Amino acid sequence: MLDSFNKLTASEKFKGWKSKHKDSYMCSCFKIIGDKDLSWQFDFYNKNNTITSFTTDPIEITENQEIFQKEKTGLKELDLKKINLNIDNVLKKIKEKYKQDNFIKTVIILQSNCWNITLLSSEFKILNIKLDIKTRKITDEKYESVLNFKTK
Repeated sequence: MLDSFNKLTASEKFKGWKSKHKDSYMCSCFKIIGDKDLSWQFDFYNKNNTITSFTTDPIEITENQEIFQKEKTGLKELDLKKINLNIDNVLKKIKEKYKQDNFIKTVIILQSNCWNITLLSSEFKILNIKLDIKTRKITDEKYESVLNFKTK
């Protein structure tokens, strides 16, 4: 993740955008791992209460996206220098614990206070784990069938 972030921040595309958006700050990171791994996406909160997203392979920008939240409260800043947890090690431990399941997709979201990791199994079960960034402890763990989800 850090290599991708450093590649992004060193790019002319990012530098040009950042020079025009000095007040914007990173608020989350996102990645999907599966049949075809996607590059990391880095999201930046803008003062007009929108998000600008960057992908890193290749570097692409999507500006001024709507934030999906009930109340327009802004988002907390994410400082990657304060993250001292290797996501590869976390995924390895999760897969060891649930080794009987064949996970086919993994969605990783990093925000200011937690890692939110969701794995989808070939049996259509969803495992969702939230890890506190500071304590490195699991704050929430749910494992259930996709069929249990109800639509409204």
